Amino acid sequence: PHKSLRDRFNFIADVVEKIVPAVVHIELYSRHPFFNRNISVASGSGFMVSEDGVIVTNAHVVVNKRYVKVQLHDGESYEASVVDADEKADIATIRIKAKVTCRLRSSADVAAAPLPSQQKLPVLRLARSAELRPGEFVVAIGSPFKLQNTVTTGIVSTAQRGGQELGLEDSDADYIQTDAIINYGNSGGPLVNL
Repeated sequence: PHKSLRDRFNFIADVVEKIVPAVVHIELYSRHPFFNRNISVASGSGFMVSEDGVIVTNAHVVVNKRYVKVQLHDGESYEASVVDADEKADIATIRIKAKVTCRLRSSADVAAAPLPSQQKLPVLRLARSAELRPGEFVVAIGSPFKLQNTVTTGIVSTAQRGGQELGLEDSDADYIQTDAIINYGNSGGPLVNL
């Protein structure tokens, strides 16, 4: 079928529709000393990288937080645990336990106990930032100010900005520089090249 001019130039919306289901909102809680209950102290973003509930985010989002709660695109909420965090690289993985659904063993044996099976979660595939080129279009998705699935676009200004160029004396890492708007709360969300 013939695509209209508008459809051809709305390719970003098509990409966003594919990405958004894998992006999560992360809410962080600490115990209030007087009221003896968890209170929200910060929020961030992340994205699923495996169907069994592994999420990538920034380390500064989740390190030293007592209680981590993740909300998926479909509104489902889960408690999460920090699996690993590298504070120098500012990257962390957390894990949720996907809801278990049941399926029958076979249609012939309805009386048999159902087999548990885990809900498959939408995932994004990690890519190599070394393959990015300046000028490529990118999309950033996150939850700035707790506004889930906020989309901004931009281009890659450089894919290998040295940490020392940015004044980070202890950093031997390279950083992606983009003009996509990154707000408070976007931390941990994906930057996806088109």
